[in-house]
Amino acid sequence: MNQAKIRLSSSEMELVKNADWILTKNRIIQKVKDLFGGLLYLQEEILYESLEGVVPEEVLASSRKISGGEQYRGLPWVVMDHPRYFSKTDILAMRTLFWWGRSFSVTLHISGVYKMRFEKKMIQRYQQLKAASDPDAVGLTASDYYICVNATEWEHHFEEDNYKPVSACSPEEWEAIISGQPFLKLSKRIPLDAWEGPYNITEVLAWHYFSLVKLLE
Repeated sequence: MNQAKIRLSSSEMELVKNADWILTKNRIIQKVKDLFGGLLYLQEEILYESLEGVVPEEVLASSRKISGGEQYRGLPWVVMDHPRYFSKTDILAMRTLFWWGRSFSVTLHISGVYKMRFEKKMIQRYQQLKAASDPDAVGLTASDYYICVNATEWEHHFEEDNYKPVSACSPEEWEAIISGQPFLKLSKRIPLDAWEGPYNITEVLAWHYFSLVKLLE
């Protein structure tokens, strides 16, 4: 059988002979997991202070999970879900995501009974979200909240077919998006540069987690 020879470009050959870059990547991924492990304790405090008595105990006590992979749109990722309540019909989750080469993000995800329970409240949060910014996080003040406009709830990128900035929505469009979907996802994108910014990245992520959790109060 005559098969075409698979060749590497010169830059690919340099990489395949160099173990240092992949070892560095592995160390960075481990540091992200360590970062999320420390963040978990801050989230725990925020969650119980904000939502105890607002959502069932089974949600607050749901399992926490840090996981990762190599191929979300071709790039490595690490995710922490806390709370992590997923049933066949109902979801209430807060997802913190690190996506290599793209961004951090913090996302509130509700569906089923929780979407029905909080739908009216989320519609009323429009002005609050549109005006929201973090005055203490230099470089993050222009980082908008986003609402998912996709027909699927399992994409996490910030392209136009998946998320729309809240500031770009009219009140009527905001209500139509929330009312017209069986799920609701609100997300805050945090640039990777924030890791080495003037503020502790753990505190930045915790702040945006707090901001989204408080929407349910």
